[in-house]
Amino acid sequence: MLARSQDAPISIRADVIEPNGVNDWHAVAIALPHAARASEFTLRCHTWPHMSTLLASAHTPGPLLTALRLLGPPEKFEQASVVPPAFFASAAPWSLRTLELARLKLPPGVLPRHCVQLTHLALQAVGPLTLDDVLAAVGAAATTLETLSLQHLPLQPPSAADVWAVTLPPTAVATPRLAFVHVDCAFADARANAICALLPLLTLPPHTSVSVQLLLAGFAFQSIPPAALGALAAHASAGPPLRSLLLSQGRVHMRKGVRVHAWTAAVPPAFFDDEPPPPKLAVLVVREQDADAAQMHRALLELAAALPLASVQALTLARLPGATPALLDALFARVPALRELTVHGSAALRALCDGGALGALPPAAALSVYEAAGSADFGALRRALDARSRRGRRVPRLVVCYSDVRRAEIEALAKLVDEIVWDGSIKGTEGVPIPVEEEVQA
Repeated sequence: MLARSQDAPISIRADVIEPNGVNDWHAVAIALPHAARASEFTLRCHTWPHMSTLLASAHTPGPLLTALRLLGPPEKFEQASVVPPAFFASAAPWSLRTLELARLKLPPGVLPRHCVQLTHLALQAVGPLTLDDVLAAVGAAATTLETLSLQHLPLQPPSAADVWAVTLPPTAVATPRLAFVHVDCAFADARANAICALLPLLTLPPHTSVSVQLLLAGFAFQSIPPAALGALAAHASAGPPLRSLLLSQGRVHMRKGVRVHAWTAAVPPAFFDDEPPPPKLAVLVVREQDADAAQMHRALLELAAALPLASVQALTLARLPGATPALLDALFARVPALRELTVHGSAALRALCDGGALGALPPAAALSVYEAAGSADFGALRRALDARSRRGRRVPRLVVCYSDVRRAEIEALAKLVDEIVWDGSIKGTEGVPIPVEEEVQA
């Protein structure tokens, strides 16, 4: 078939597991010498010897190539083999629109030459790279790039002391078509946070959805990197203001943390939505298992202090791990225009009621309670609502759903608010549509 196709463009797609006795291995080995006329080249290997053998036998792709995906095995980056330099040594630059590289070591200087037409760039555990290398690749594709994903990049230099020593260029790189940016440092070691220094070097359109995942670990990484914090604040301040927030628990494998989503729409998506609309900002901060929860709270308050939250009208607190009255009191001081508060779970509800946050809500703010568990939770809520009512600040509307609550408790709460809505469930937590916990695979 390859002979009959003559000079027609071909697509090479292979997921190679074992080389011995597998027909796919032989088919791939036959196809690779014809890579010069490939318009698409996708190769996923599950061991480094297989990857090295196949790439060594591949002909250098030619200018027809529009999509390249090289995905190494799920092993430590330090064990990776270098992609043969000859693979990238085409006579003319490729016409790449899509470039995805994962778990590979690259020859120096190969990226920018082939990136000038890119719309999608994804680099995961690829190196050795410097920040300048990544910036050069993004800069080459600046006018066409639409999505950018950078995950677990072990940037040089590896010294934590030098990780923020970045010299900013005279002008930032303008990316007028960039719709989505994802920077993930939450699974690698803490020095991978250095890629955050790229964020202030990009001029993003106001509509860009920015996702950042960070790891707090060790003495040098006890807070959100300043480069990330400043870039997130600048992006949030561009265009329409932030009007809704969702704070929830987050997890990357065994590392736990807090996830913050921010939208410019005044009504946030429900926590149970399977596919919420893309937020303007999505920030996940996780910590090493031996780090304390107070470190996470400090990072959350740093983020809240940096972001422009004066126009936020809707806030959802969903199963916040280790929520405390002091944390919520400080957080609520940043959202003076709040009109709708939604709380999921006992921890956030008890922190809300035991501190001054509920009493400090604006008079017009409605309250929705989900996943409250029994008399202890609703007793704390009743006392907090009673104290608020005595000060002439009755909650205009209370919604109770998916909770373990008795009718008598609902009737007691109804006397303390202007309007109450109850879904009628007595053991509502048994029917909660729990969302699948999102995990990032290395």
